[in-house]
Amino acid sequence: TGGPRLTPAQANEVFTPLAAAREQEPPLAEVYELIAEVWAVCAQAPTRAQLAVLEEGVRTFPHRTELVYRTAELNVRHGFTDTARWLITLGLTLAPEAPARARFEALQARVNAVR
Repeated sequence: TGGPRLTPAQANEVFTPLAAAREQEPPLAEVYELIAEVWAVCAQAPTRAQLAVLEEGVRTFPHRTELVYRTAELNVRHGFTDTARWLITLGLTLAPEAPARARFEALQARVNAVR
């Protein structure tokens, strides 16, 4: 995606309070959604461990299909296709309406094209 990218330093400024928020009870889906949003516009690629934070969010909030989608898309984009596959399967299972399912199907096609 084009557009402005966050530098690693800028991303860290956002991640610091989000990491603190992750430690709070109860967990909030919005925290994970923001983390996914930041990774989507960050110039630096996330590590496997950093993406695992989003998977923790997906396991906690599996019905937040936008979070599932963003996490799957980030995994596809950064080459973690095995992780992307289970996220896409989850999304296809839980996506409530056809447009959401169509986005997961398009992502699935991207993963299958990578083989």
